[in-house]
Amino acid sequence: MSIDAASIVRGESLERLTVSIRNSFAAIEKRWPGMLDYGEVPLRGAMERRAYQEALLDAGRLETLADVIGDRADFSEWLPQQRSRWHADGIWGYLKAWARLIFYGLLRAGGQGDERDRASGPEFVFCALRPRFVNFFRPIIEQLGSHRCAVVCEAGYGVETEAGRHGLAVCKRQSARLQFHRVRRPPAAMFPLYSVAIVDFLRALGTLRRCRPRAVVFAEAASFPEEIIARAARALGIATVRVQYGRAGVISPGYYHMPYDKMLMWGDGFVDRIKRVSPDCRYIVTGSPLMDKVMKTGLSKRLGLFAEDKPMISVISQPECASISRQDYASLVAIIDRVLQAGVDINVLVRLHPADKATDFAQLANQWPDRMRVTTAQELPLDTVIGESVMVTGLYSTVLSEAAASGVLPVVIRLGERHVIFPSPEEQGAAALASSQDEAVAIICRLAADTAARSEYRDGMSAFARRYFGPLDGGAVARIAKHIENPT
Repeated sequence: MSIDAASIVRGESLERLTVSIRNSFAAIEKRWPGMLDYGEVPLRGAMERRAYQEALLDAGRLETLADVIGDRADFSEWLPQQRSRWHADGIWGYLKAWARLIFYGLLRAGGQGDERDRASGPEFVFCALRPRFVNFFRPIIEQLGSHRCAVVCEAGYGVETEAGRHGLAVCKRQSARLQFHRVRRPPAAMFPLYSVAIVDFLRALGTLRRCRPRAVVFAEAASFPEEIIARAARALGIATVRVQYGRAGVISPGYYHMPYDKMLMWGDGFVDRIKRVSPDCRYIVTGSPLMDKVMKTGLSKRLGLFAEDKPMISVISQPECASISRQDYASLVAIIDRVLQAGVDINVLVRLHPADKATDFAQLANQWPDRMRVTTAQELPLDTVIGESVMVTGLYSTVLSEAAASGVLPVVIRLGERHVIFPSPEEQGAAALASSQDEAVAIICRLAADTAARSEYRDGMSAFARRYFGPLDGGAVARIAKHIENPT
């Protein structure tokens, strides 16, 4: 049973889950000192990340933690009434964990590579757990030189294919050999999770030992595999650089005590958010690579999508999910229909989220063939959509922050607390806020027809841009590449 949708969309609930998980691991570490380490390598942070990710899939997996610390009250908000099938299965789970260690740590272990491997290996390795990270890293890799870079990834997620499409090398995966004297004895119920962390650490250690880059680069880096790879890099004396990718909307265990040598951040607003839980990191503001494209595109191109050249409002869709119900989605469609019916002299462009398969907007566009178009992320880049718009609107979309930073007024539609997303431009004078269908229609119609009214948000958007997106000079990628070139 997954954690219920209401809990997922309340950031404070997930942050309470984070605190409960971290408190549980602190109690374990206090009672069994050093038992969450592999030799001198601390694995507690990685195990916390894994426990959190598993709990989102099945809250019943928290039962193991609750039983180990002897207190279910800390997890009462999320634990199901009936015990989960994922509950630790005693001696059998313990033996399976040892079998995993032996298989991967001994039978599947490779050599350490020779000096020729190291001499011909990449200088910079980019940790890309999903194909989207390959695309995020590409401008940075181009700055550094693709011949100096390679990608490290997990098998089975299409990353190798995506890297190959762009001519990027992929590091050969290889496991280091298990050293039995470094294996500790955590509580038996925790040993399965502990063994997974060790196996992944050995894989990362073997892979990085073979190629020996100068630095390993991460995007956002709040997940279990990224922590493990960072720990392997540190064990080998390889520098680690984290490049901000997301907005840390929920402070999960992955943001606590991040183990990276450099933290490259978009702006001071995000530094402040992460620094309160990772105070010992070295933070450097670079600006956002996402904004470089917007700055370079400018606001002068004409898309030629409409018969008449009128001011364009863009609608950013999101798929139905825990945060956006079917009713919410229908409300957004209804708002746009009512705006068009109101006779405001505008065109409307809807940019569908890649996961949005609904046809509601397409059907509405058929009713307004001269004034409305529907496009996708593949057809029109985000920077072009923002640059061509006089306003951008949507539900629960981070694009609205990017629009505000670009000086294009967002109209944030918030039909409930489930639609609050960090950072919130509407709370900082950088966006108009609508809390109902009627209010959204009225605000969009008024602002679309009144240039002076839109300009009242200019100072707020400018301040928001400086605080959260740093320098908006188109040089973020170059600055990021410079810090990777000098990673220590």
